[in-house]
Amino acid sequence: MEGVSWPHDDGIVLQMIIRDRMVHRILIDTGASVDLLSYQAFKQFGLGDESLIPDGTNLYGFLGATTKIEGSIKMPVTAGEYPNEVTVDVNFMVVRMVSAFNAILGRPALNALGVIVSTKHLKIKFQTPNGVGECRTNQKKSRECYASFVKQKNDCGGMALTIAIPDYRDKLVMR
Repeated sequence: MEGVSWPHDDGIVLQMIIRDRMVHRILIDTGASVDLLSYQAFKQFGLGDESLIPDGTNLYGFLGATTKIEGSIKMPVTAGEYPNEVTVDVNFMVVRMVSAFNAILGRPALNALGVIVSTKHLKIKFQTPNGVGECRTNQKKSRECYASFVKQKNDCGGMALTIAIPDYRDKLVMR
């Protein structure tokens, strides 16, 4: 609980290494059954659209607005710090979304990483070959992301993407 201000209902927003680059503002969302990467963050890796695997599925917004999935890409994600780190390949859906987050890790990545999520403690823990690893939320940064998200949502008429709901293909999508 060290460094956590109470009371709070803050989200878990972390930084992790994706494809050998430190990526900030990664939201941990245990309700999402897909892992998302914003198109803006995808472009920061210097990859072209041809590296995306096409996907004809859409994400459905809270009020029914749709966002096209640009494609998917598999990239390694590393959680923790040496020597207590773990790396897994994550299949990201790349979307042009209004979001304060560069990426959203849902259940597929969280299960692959083997994490235990504690919203009370604002951290995740996971087993590594060298013991238990952890990632902690910077609570101030988490609150800044939330404030930015609320502003973007209001600027977009309430159509920002936030949580997962099933679509007709049995995939869970962001709303």
